[in-house]
Amino acid sequence: MVRYADDFIVSARDKESLETAQNLIQAWMSKRGLELSAEKTFITSMEDGFDFLGFNSRHYDGKLLIKPSKKKVLTFCKRIGEEIKNLSSVEQEVLIKKLNPILRGFANYYKGVGRNCWGRR
Repeated sequence: MVRYADDFIVSARDKESLETAQNLIQAWMSKRGLELSAEKTFITSMEDGFDFLGFNSRHYDGKLLIKPSKKKVLTFCKRIGEEIKNLSSVEQEVLIKKLNPILRGFANYYKGVGRNCWGRR
């Protein structure tokens, strides 16, 4: 069985450490016939933040905040708007039954935001 991690994050205290890690990862991957995606690989400051798997991670005043990415929220809002527009002639109960699973799915995907790896706030 072969498995690939096609998205991952490496963090470090300084840019030089990240550049060293990137070179080590590239060397490790090349031995296996793999390579890092030039379009998806970048080094950034946590003050600038980054989007990853629909979440935005960023330091604000020294605290790490993880929230849904702006792009995903806008896409979600457009979808809800389209659903409401397409169902404008139906009864309210039908609209609610259509929107509930969409709203629940979005909420369930992002409900873990604000928790660390061990489930504590």
